[in-house]
Amino acid sequence: MLHAAAMKFFAVLTALVTLFSAGAASGQPSHFTAERIARIDAYVERSADHLNLPGVAYALIEDGRAVHGSALGRAAPGGVPVSLDTPFELGSVSKSFSAVVLLQLQAEGLVNLDAPVVRYVPAFSTQRRAQSDKITVRHLLSHRSGLSTLDGNRYQHTIYRGDDAPGRAVAKLAKVKLHFEPGEGFTYSNANFALAALVIERVAGQSFEDVLRERIFDRLGMSRSFVQVPPSDGLGKAVGHRQWFGKNVASDHQPGRMMMAAGGVVASANDLALYLVAIASQDDRILPAGSADQLFDSVPYEDGGSTGYALGWEVRKLPNGTLISHNGLNGGFSAVAGFVAEEDYGFLVLTNASSSLHDRWQADFSRMAVGYREVDYTTRSVWPILGLITILALVLVVGAVSCCVRGPSGHIASLRSRMSGLNVAVKVVAPTLLLSGIAYGLAFVAPAANGSTLRAVLVFFPDIWLGLSAGAVAAIVWAVAGLVFRLRPDA
Repeated sequence: MLHAAAMKFFAVLTALVTLFSAGAASGQPSHFTAERIARIDAYVERSADHLNLPGVAYALIEDGRAVHGSALGRAAPGGVPVSLDTPFELGSVSKSFSAVVLLQLQAEGLVNLDAPVVRYVPAFSTQRRAQSDKITVRHLLSHRSGLSTLDGNRYQHTIYRGDDAPGRAVAKLAKVKLHFEPGEGFTYSNANFALAALVIERVAGQSFEDVLRERIFDRLGMSRSFVQVPPSDGLGKAVGHRQWFGKNVASDHQPGRMMMAAGGVVASANDLALYLVAIASQDDRILPAGSADQLFDSVPYEDGGSTGYALGWEVRKLPNGTLISHNGLNGGFSAVAGFVAEEDYGFLVLTNASSSLHDRWQADFSRMAVGYREVDYTTRSVWPILGLITILALVLVVGAVSCCVRGPSGHIASLRSRMSGLNVAVKVVAPTLLLSGIAYGLAFVAPAANGSTLRAVLVFFPDIWLGLSAGAVAAIVWAVAGLVFRLRPDA
């Protein structure tokens, strides 16, 4: 066996030779120089240590192939080390897979992206059928249907795996109200892709899982990729982790089939690199001729903006090209993948952790990959938010317990006989309404303001969920107990 130092030397030498050869073959300087790769490696190692990430796998691609990849950490608590063949949940990086399949089906004459969705799913309707009848398949893939973020996150927590899951997801939209006329705005919503999954199943006559396997995974040799559930015991995946106040806790949450098109693809770093290369090179094994123009044709989020959304991809104009990328976040997993088509390079990073303690550091990984300076991720944290929620919850809990144990002071114990109507309103009705409002705000308004529900918050950020839930319950208990004690007659 070679000495560790010698092995490291030969590994570096091999990487340098590979990079030099890639640059020489293309006739252009390599984007991923040895210096840049070293900086990225060091950044990932520091990030994994600082953020206590259980496992990480990442790869860099250039000139149509992977030129560097690395993995660190564990795939499961006490389990095997992460490798480039370890499958991870991709979260919303999955969305482009549905777009690719629908472009294939369009090339085969089985679907028209500009046709209304009701042509393929006649039962689909929102609160105003005449309005939702205008939603096209292209509107779904570009998030321009008018469906809200909240409507798309209402079933994040569901684990239902029945064959009719896509139909159930669509049925839940019957009472929702569109935020704008189809095609006239942008709102990111997982509901769009739940509906797209049903369109795919109806048109292809197969399950969504089988469609992706036959039309993408098998064609590209993605042997360690699947949708949500491994097809065999030997094809396991990394175990997800969620953070409870800074401590990683393994999570066994398995999203249901309602979320399979929005975030259900599971793939290894090596497999995702194959897919990314195929997309960037417009590989005709999965992309019909001319379809890439549609896949990457974006509409800016704002008039004249440099960033927009195409079909399952975010598109951002850079000084040296166009970055086509997507982030992904599932309960216990996070990811990012992207490429710059004009420069012929790309990148991806997968982790088996989702955290409420920091912004997704993958954004900084992306910045380094495209050549920007490193960002000090250690200063980017949601600790202030988590801290405020925790303090508020503790205050409400203490207040509720104190009120229940001691009751109000004697001078306000019999308000009905000793107070005027104004005093009753000020000292009884107002506190009750205030506490009730706080409870409603914590349980409904705060999650909805972030396009989520309280149950969906539990899937991603259990510590924040605990603070919101405890605070809401305590506020209700305090309100009810205070009302009862203040209105009771004198003993």
